Amino acid sequence: HDSLRDGAYNGELQNYNHDRTNTFLEDGKLHIRVVQNGTRFSSGRITTQHKHDWVYGRFEVFAKLPRVTALWPAIWFLTSDFPYGPWPKSGEIDVMEYR
Repeated sequence: HDSLRDGAYNGELQNYNHDRTNTFLEDGKLHIRVVQNGTRFSSGRITTQHKHDWVYGRFEVFAKLPRVTALWPAIWFLTSDFPYGPWPKSGEIDVMEYR
């Protein structure tokens, strides 16, 4: 998990936390949920940085996206080492971004 303050990346209105309400495993599937509390939102952010790297592979993603305009759900891959400098200088692979 990663914990980030509100709007840490694209000016989103959610904060990312470690709360099991937002991220959990169930029936062998990873669930990442947005939880609304008044005008605030919380969500989960998962990282494998410095835990595991892949060179080749197949990844399957089935995603149900929230219908809230204040959020910016995304699935992307980043390098672990950032050889050309911090994001975005070392690039990313966007699997899905929804705005």
